[in-house]
Amino acid sequence: MATAHAEMRAIDRACKKEHSWRLPEAELYVTLEPCPMCMGAILNARIKRVYFGAYEQKGRSLTKELASANLLNHTVEVTGGVLEKECSEVLTSFFQEMRAREKLKKLKQKGTSPKK
Repeated sequence: MATAHAEMRAIDRACKKEHSWRLPEAELYVTLEPCPMCMGAILNARIKRVYFGAYEQKGRSLTKELASANLLNHTVEVTGGVLEKECSEVLTSFFQEMRAREKLKKLKQKGTSPKK
């Protein structure tokens, strides 16, 4: 699902727990720099601070620009590069495993066995 990012899920759960769409005292910790969609949700929820590990390498992030744009009369403090190397390794491993699972799934659907 296109909106099933970790930040979106965390914000939804926190809003339900707090019985509010505003989370003005919340701090969000994520492995990867938030995408523009997630930054929009962070701003909309009025989250106070965001900490992330790895920087988005594909240049799709507007994190700093969105955080300081004073959209919705709210800005968010952002700190990036927290345990950057470790977060990058976690992400690399996760996506390698995900691609391997998807490849195996496709091979099983075609009725062929994986090559060793």
